[in-house]
Amino acid sequence: MEALHHTRSVTLPTGPRSAAVAGDPPDPHRWSSSVVLGVLVAAAGMAGSMALFPLLRPLPHPYWWIPDDVWLNLVAGHYVANGALPLIYESGMLGQSKLFVAGPLLPVLLAPVALISTHFHLSESYPLTIPKPSAWPVYGTYGLLLCSIPLLYATRSLAWELGIRRRPWVIQASAIALVLVPVGVMYGHYEDVLALAFVVLGVRDALRDEPIRAGLRFGVAVAFKQWALLGVPILVARAPAGSRLRTLWASIALPGGFAALALATDWPQASHALLWPPSFPRYGHAALWVSHTAQIVTTSPFRLLAFVVAFGLAFDIRRRRDPAALLAALGVAFLVRLAVEPVVYGYYLAPALALLLLHEATTTGGVRWTPLLGVAALASFALYPPLALWWMGLALLCACVAAPAVRTLVAGPGSAARLRAVRASAAEGGIARARRSRP
Repeated sequence: MEALHHTRSVTLPTGPRSAAVAGDPPDPHRWSSSVVLGVLVAAAGMAGSMALFPLLRPLPHPYWWIPDDVWLNLVAGHYVANGALPLIYESGMLGQSKLFVAGPLLPVLLAPVALISTHFHLSESYPLTIPKPSAWPVYGTYGLLLCSIPLLYATRSLAWELGIRRRPWVIQASAIALVLVPVGVMYGHYEDVLALAFVVLGVRDALRDEPIRAGLRFGVAVAFKQWALLGVPILVARAPAGSRLRTLWASIALPGGFAALALATDWPQASHALLWPPSFPRYGHAALWVSHTAQIVTTSPFRLLAFVVAFGLAFDIRRRRDPAALLAALGVAFLVRLAVEPVVYGYYLAPALALLLLHEATTTGGVRWTPLLGVAALASFALYPPLALWWMGLALLCACVAAPAVRTLVAGPGSAARLRAVRASAAEGGIARARRSRP
């Protein structure tokens, strides 16, 4: 029995669990670390908003620092709480432009907060700005916890699946710096964080050779935020030939069903929000081809160009099974979005940075350059030099952070050899530690 146990413990994986050693237990701290770090992120974010920021403002008119975009989802949440889910795109308007253009899932999850706010007559900072809206302590805490814990769990779970056993908390800390702080705390886009969490979980399922489940995860991500659609062609291309159509249907069934319901129920409002979403150059960094006098730009025609790149990447990796290729293709696809958008905002970078972070961890066994370059790229959105100079700096930073992923894609299937060596070394180290720990 001793010999049999020893033989089973050194067997390397050949099946769906791509990077784990056979018989390797799941990460025992994947939930505890995610909950603890998520609570810390929420506590720090709310303390900064309600305690630190007022101290930095001159009296006599202190106010809480609250992202402007955060209230749009809660307004839509009131529609859901009142039983008007298909009509949520009537919420949030600026003149004739629709401001709420995301998927329906976050408003659904915010319906309890909307009910609490209504029941206790809490004030909200929309459409009029209120210095200290009484709904914010409930809404802000709930929103940060809601998005932080799933993302931290997803990144650590995928890192474990990729065979990263040494200091997995570093991956979570990097996710906090690259995603949770800029997207969740600074912009208040909880739906983007949740969409990214389900994309990461979908990648984990794809690496386990569970394409249908991966497609369902991507469908949930798209129902949070539509940018996740860029990953669907890549996910479908990586699926086994016999399950690609089912993977595609799994990816689009949920968001497609809701879009059809909203368009059929409220075509005038839903069509503008879903088919012709607006963007506002004065609130972000406009592309060089956008007129400096433009107030509103329609984004759909430009976003279609990103799908051309996504389909090209899907064709490139259709026969590759190594995790690095999948992560590289998704990271590059999400990053290319910045090149085709008429107006870009800092939170657009987060999905690409998260996937490129995991690509670096997979190919090198650690992370260093992606967090450093990613934070620099995110910080550049706070600067407003001449527009051409700003775009040159951002392009340089993005090129540097994406270079390893591009090399993985260009190198072809042979680039997986180094990754297999890294896994084998990690497996041998784990086996050696297990032997030493035996009584």
